[in-house]
Formats: sequence, structure tokens, C-alpha cells
Amino acid sequence: MSTRLRSIATAGLLALFAFGLYTFRIDTPSLSADEIALQRQVQSLLLTGHDLAGRAWPLLLQVDQEHWQQPVAVYATTFVSALAPVELASRFSAALFGAASVGLLYCLLWQIYPDRWTPLAAALLFAVTPAHVVYARTGVDAIYSVPFVIVWLIGVRASLSSQRLQPMLVGTFFLGAGILTQPSAPLTMTFLLVVSLAAVWSSGRRGVRTCAAVVAAFALPVSAVAVWFALFPDTYRDTFGRWAIHAAHLRSPLDGVRAFVNWTTLGNRASIYWGSFDPAWLFFDGPATPGDILHGAAPFLFGTVVLGGLGLSQLLKAGSPPWVLTVLAGGVVTPLAASTFGVPNAIGSFLPLILFVVLIAAEGIAMQPAQTTLGARMAAWAIAAVLLLESAVFYAAVLSR
Repeated sequence: MSTRLRSIATAGLLALFAFGLYTFRIDTPSLSADEIALQRQVQSLLLTGHDLAGRAWPLLLQVDQEHWQQPVAVYATTFVSALAPVELASRFSAALFGAASVGLLYCLLWQIYPDRWTPLAAALLFAVTPAHVVYARTGVDAIYSVPFVIVWLIGVRASLSSQRLQPMLVGTFFLGAGILTQPSAPLTMTFLLVVSLAAVWSSGRRGVRTCAAVVAAFALPVSAVAVWFALFPDTYRDTFGRWAIHAAHLRSPLDGVRAFVNWTTLGNRASIYWGSFDPAWLFFDGPATPGDILHGAAPFLFGTVVLGGLGLSQLLKAGSPPWVLTVLAGGVVTPLAASTFGVPNAIGSFLPLILFVVLIAAEGIAMQPAQTTLGARMAAWAIAAVLLLESAVFYAAVLSR
């Protein structure tokens, strides 16, 4: 079997393992209010071909007067309903996207690291990361943006390695399509588009046509949303007007700038943004606030902080080549959109952060086989043992809820 086929087979096995992990006893706990709302939307589409507001197979789906849903989660769940129990279809759909993300991440890592160990270990770390496990087992829309970001990263990496623009264009096309996954995605994907342009620029391809092609690839799927708003202009206010740019600020951009630079607003958003990188919350137990899907658990396993610290030091030593810039900048901008929602530590609004943390940790993993001293090897095995124990304890806690 060729190396490429072997990597595809490994990615498939990893995805299958993750799907089994995410669907084991998937009926516990009972459905949340958000899951029930999505399920009602799916049932309406299956029975009548219309959303709950009476629109036939719409792009954006209205739940009630001010509550709208993005289409990817709803239509993916509608498709899965033909294969899984209807009452659990939203969870099986989320598990499929979570498992696909694990396989796709392995494919990305396989491009970067020549050895077999690093891509496998990093993909497994991603698969058992608490925030990813929980959202892959929960029928809400948070998980759906993750595979779109991974496909974008695969395109960026392939483009930077081959100096061909086509993979970048494919990646940014999926990035544009990702705005239809969940509320924070329109801003998150736009920020990542800026990262794409920075990567292209730093790679030496600084022509206007090149940058225009990247933007056009992103804009192509976004144009479907523009057509929708042209046909149904009243829907903007409670959809992208609530999630991205307020409708009043479109009419008066200067007022939008004034609102954005308001000191109180900036202070609140800056506080939420910096809080997103609080190590105490990311790697230790956080506050169990009402509605917290993690129930006070940290989004990452504690052992990740060690690998992440090692990996970050390696990336910083490498200087600022385009790929390093992409990974670090991606991690920095991902929580920006979530900070505009005003909810601290809402990891579901910036779940792609997990990708960038694992990519940084992968650099730390890659260092371990090169260790020659007994102490370094013992430390590597100790980190592996801690991660294994942590993931087992967390998964047992998930099943007991």
C-alpha cells in the first residue's frame, strides 16, 4: 500500500474510532432546549418541506420571532434523520462532523510531519480534548465550523508547500461556506480570510490578482447569503445583523465605527477576549455557570499545556514563515468574534481554537521521539500517562451525567 493510501486509511480508522467514542451512550443526558429547537426544525422540514415559519427549504431558518438557525446543522441533521433515530439525529450528525474533523486533522498533520507518530498522537489528542468530545456528542451547531476550518488549513498548507494557488482557493472557498455553520462563524471566517491573505503575502505572492482570487473564492459561497438577503431583506436584522454587522451600522458606517470604539464596549470585549486565553480556565477546572455544557470542566486536558508550551517555543524559534504565521494568527483571531457576543468563556462560539492549540501541541509531540536522555523519555511517558488518565476520567464523567 502506498504512503498516501496508508495515510487515508489511517485517517478513516481515526474517524471511525472518534465516531464510536462520540456515539457511545449518546442518548445521555436528555436533550437540551437548543437541541429540541433544532430537532423541531428538522421534523418540520421532513414533514412539510418548510421551516417553522413556513418558508420552503430556506437558507436561514426561523425558529421563532427573533431566533434563527444557520443551515448546515439543520440540513445535515435532516439528512442524518434518514439513517438514525429521529429523536437523536442531531447528536449523530454532530458526532459525524466531530469524527470527520479528527480524520481531516490527521490528513493535515500528515502533510506537515514525515513520521507516523506525530500525526497519530496529535489527532488522538484532538479526538479526546474535552470541548471537542462534548460538542461532538451534543446536537447543537458549535461543532459544524470545525471541519470547514481544517479544510481551509489543508488548502493553505498545500499551497504554501507547492507554491500553487489552487489549494488555497479551495480552502478559502470552504472558509466562505463555513459562515453558514453557526452565529459566530461569519466574523470568525472573515478574520481567517485576513490570515489567508497575510499568509499569501508573506509567501512572496503579493500580486493584486492573487489576493483578489483568494477573496473571490471566499466570496463565492457568501454570494448565496447576499442573494438571500436581497430576496428577504427583513431577515437580516435578526440573523447576520445580530451575529455580524448591525443593520443600522450598514446604513451608517460612521455610527458603527463610533459604537465599536466606545471605551465601555472596547473594555468589555477586551476583557472577554483576554479571558478566552486564561490558562486557569483553559487547562484547569472552570466555573460551573448555568448552561455551561462542560459543567465546570476545562476545555483542554491539563497535559496539553505542557506540549503546547514546548510546541510554542519551537514555533517561535522558527521565526515567522507563512505556515507558523497562519497557525499563530489563527489562534489569536478565533476568539475575536466570540468576544462580541458578551459571554465569557463561551468555548462553543470559538471551538476552532482547539485546532490551533493542537497544531501548536503537535510541535511539542514531534520533539519527543528525538529525546535521548532517560529523564526526557520518562517525562514524555509521564505526559502521555497524564493525558490518558485525564481523558478517561473526563469521559467517565460525561457518561455519568
